[in-house]
Amino acid sequence: MLIETVDEDACAQVLGVIGRIGNKWTMLVLGRLRTGPVHFGELRRSVTGISHRMLTRTLRDLEADGFVTRTVHPPRVEYALTERGIRMLDSVLELAAIAIDKK
Repeated sequence: MLIETVDEDACAQVLGVIGRIGNKWTMLVLGRLRTGPVHFGELRRSVTGISHRMLTRTLRDLEADGFVTRTVHPPRVEYALTERGIRMLDSVLELAAIAIDKK
């Protein structure tokens, strides 16, 4: 969808998404979820340096924004990208390709 006019509400929404994806932990978590659903403990072990608290906070924010789903399989919790999360991650990967290719 191409935005014909830019208003304050649209700018605020875009800045909110950019703020979320600009977070180091968000990108590492989304990148890990790219290959499929992951249990919390497995996710924590695979994202080097993230604390339990920060991973919990990051996942809650991503779930609230509709990028990640949380499914309880007692005693484990599994996280996965939503369609929205996949679209957003694909867009970020496109931006990364542009940033890397400085020609």
